[in-house]
Amino acid sequence: MPGGGVVGDVAGLPRSRLAVLPATTHAALMARTGWLLPMVTEFLDAPLPEGS
Repeated sequence: MPGGGVVGDVAGLPRSRLAVLPATTHAALMARTGWLLPMVTEFLDAPLPEGS
């Protein structure tokens, strides 16, 4: 089936990142601010990609 001229599944991906915090549940996430805050700050301070 034709893909509409799109190569693979990489077109239109959002500007996102995955952070894995070992031994941390969704409920315990707020107790890991020492890990989480630098990741969020780096992500938000990064320049926007071209065309955004």
